[in-house]
Amino acid sequence: MGSLKKLWGWYPTGSKWVKLQVDSTGKVLLSSIQTKARAYLSANQLNIPSGIVTLINLDTVSYDIGSNFNTATHKFVVPITGYYLLSSQLTWLGGTVIANQGYTLSIKKNGVGIATNDTQSSTTSAICNTYSNIFLLAATNEIELWAKHWAGVNTIDIRGDKTHTFMSIHLLSV
Repeated sequence: MGSLKKLWGWYPTGSKWVKLQVDSTGKVLLSSIQTKARAYLSANQLNIPSGIVTLINLDTVSYDIGSNFNTATHKFVVPITGYYLLSSQLTWLGGTVIANQGYTLSIKKNGVGIATNDTQSSTTSAICNTYSNIFLLAATNEIELWAKHWAGVNTIDIRGDKTHTFMSIHLLSV
């Protein structure tokens, strides 16, 4: 390989400049356009209504390389088309869980579900939904974490802190 050359280019959205590194064969080095974020629910989200899909208020970032996670809207906005690893976890707060009921984590892209993880409680202790997969996402797609339960009451809570309810998303390749 030859020496690296520095070029300037546009993201496909046309809204941001990004510094690109290109090797002597013309390949763009992914490390020059890396984007990744991890956001979490900082406090318990209370009184999730039964049978209603509810947006998780991911309001704090652990890291956000590229500034693509909006904590006001609780969304990750994809900056560049590519393959992304998306991992999430949602923890239903122990003591509010009702046994023998269904609990779901959903991931939505532009308001439409693209992934779910369903679990059935057998206890009133905390239960956890997790999900991880690789997705081809287009620039400007909006990614959100949602929850739903079928406990028949509106007093089920989601545990908030950096280790229990979160979403992370990393660009793997373009």
